Amino acid sequence: MENSSPETPKAPGIVMFTAVLNFITAGLGAVMIFIGGLGLLFGSVMRGLSHFFQTQVTQYSKTTSMGDVDLSAINTANVMNIILIAILAIGLLITISSVVMGLGLLRGKKWAWYFQVATSVLSLLGFPFWTIVNGVILFCFFQQPTRNYFKV
Repeated sequence: MENSSPETPKAPGIVMFTAVLNFITAGLGAVMIFIGGLGLLFGSVMRGLSHFFQTQVTQYSKTTSMGDVDLSAINTANVMNIILIAILAIGLLITISSVVMGLGLLRGKKWAWYFQVATSVLSLLGFPFWTIVNGVILFCFFQQPTRNYFKV
């Protein structure tokens, strides 16, 4: 008895490799989410550290002549919260986009090919390691078997 469903093409090795890299990147993004969330969760500790640093800065600004700069006006707790929120947001963006792109690559979605090519072109700036890795990814993604898999 014949199988009437069409056979799904097997993903080329470079697609599997790139998908795994995306999932590793998603894991690193999750670590960023954890760090940012943990820092925001324990904000009281940050406020305590902020108070300590602010008293140190105030004492320093009183003992040195800094001209018109008033270092005691810096609220380090707000600065830390902004940094932690930025880490959390960037981690969330990296995690979601990497998981979606990895799944799209494994499923042979055309949009995932374009998204990966665009990401690899931008990642060429990560000299020297990411330049080499993304150069290989770009070279392989423009080969005919990979293009056939994505139907581009």
